Amino acid sequence: MNEQKGKDEKNAIAPDFTAADNLLEGLREIASLQSLEPEHQIEEVKIPPFPIQVFPKEMQRIIKSTKDNLKFPSDYMGASMLSVAATAIGNTHMIVVRSGWEEACLLWFALHGKSGVNKSHPLTFALAPLFRRDETAFQKYGEQLAEYNRQITSAKEDEAQQSSKDKTKKPTLDRHVISDCTPEALAVTLYWNRRGISLYFDELAGFFKNFGRYNKGSDQEMWLSIWSGKVVIIDRKTGEPIRISFPFCGFIGTMQLGILDEMGKDGRTINGFIYRILNVAPEDVKKEYWSEAEMEPEIIESWDRIVSRLSDLPLNLDEHGAPAPTKLRFSPEAWEVIKVWQRNNTDLSNKASDDAISGIYSKLEVYVCRIALVVQMLRWASGEAEKTEVDLCSVDGAILLIEYFRSTALKIHSIISKNNPVEQLPQDKRNLYKSLPKTFTTEVGIRTAQGIDFPERTFKRFLTEKNLFEKVSRGVYEKRF
Repeated sequence: MNEQKGKDEKNAIAPDFTAADNLLEGLREIASLQSLEPEHQIEEVKIPPFPIQVFPKEMQRIIKSTKDNLKFPSDYMGASMLSVAATAIGNTHMIVVRSGWEEACLLWFALHGKSGVNKSHPLTFALAPLFRRDETAFQKYGEQLAEYNRQITSAKEDEAQQSSKDKTKKPTLDRHVISDCTPEALAVTLYWNRRGISLYFDELAGFFKNFGRYNKGSDQEMWLSIWSGKVVIIDRKTGEPIRISFPFCGFIGTMQLGILDEMGKDGRTINGFIYRILNVAPEDVKKEYWSEAEMEPEIIESWDRIVSRLSDLPLNLDEHGAPAPTKLRFSPEAWEVIKVWQRNNTDLSNKASDDAISGIYSKLEVYVCRIALVVQMLRWASGEAEKTEVDLCSVDGAILLIEYFRSTALKIHSIISKNNPVEQLPQDKRNLYKSLPKTFTTEVGIRTAQGIDFPERTFKRFLTEKNLFEKVSRGVYEKRF
């Protein structure tokens, strides 16, 4: 076993964070592209290899082994492991960026690629430890529910035990992962699982298609609140209102590049929803032949051990029963590095000629802090670091990861923009379209057009473009994007 471990350590990719310093310099080069048209500047940005060197050596071995033996692309495997780690941590820990600004490690992922290139299997492999925990919790819940029902039935039969029935508490199901639910059911699940959960989709397109199925318009608003860590209040049709102080719901799923149009529909580009998603889109990934090699059982055990250590972290609650996360700060050295990165990123955002690209860059500032926290906790779970602060090594790793996600975000934005007719409009019509409400009357539309000096006659002709607007009823229209 020791001999094998020595070989694995030798094969593991040694961390080399000089690349993080090079990326800071590279940001200035990217800034020079901002004077070009958006479609040209995006074509100049190439997607780098997924930086698995940011992970602890134990995780590097797992990624390398699944790549060699199961043909899992490192991009999909690395991102899936990040997602699972963030879910396991949940609301137990937060990063204090500045006084008054704290972030949980909430991450949203989309794994893009052609059909058959092994997107789903790495995700299933990474989620397996959480699935096993949820299975155990479900069995326990079944036993508790049976006992609860027995007590209720007994109390009904014996009037003397009526007070006992009133005090009997119905059990709740502890969960880490769910695959589908209504917004109301999600709120209930979040309320009882205050540590946090993650939504898992084998096909993410279905998630987007179902937006607004239950309550048109409000679904996205709830998700935007969850991403920002804002309080979520749901008025239920059948029950008391629900208030969630620390909503934590990550999500991850796969998506074929050919159906990316779904991501950009229903105003998701306008309200910035899709810019909150970390995209995984490796270059030239192809379906591979099966391997003859067998993966060591230790690889599966190793990942289970890391996830278990994170999942076993206690969730502290305050006197009101709300999460009271342990809060970490950046070390002085880490703060200096991330501060330089943020200034370069701000310059990029300010110079961007496309509002969408500026929005992408702004969200990266949040994610670099969240990912730094996850990397720190992973290093702790692997025995390579403490969890008293987020140190320089974790910040260097987060910067490498966030620059990968910058390039993939630009790639996905390029594809969506080319397929989205709104992005092909002249600037004045694009501004008007984005200013209009999702559903509006002709009168409201005319007032909106007048507010930006857009001619009324031209606006009425604009309304006849059926690929952009749907006439809901007489004098009422709805935007298609």
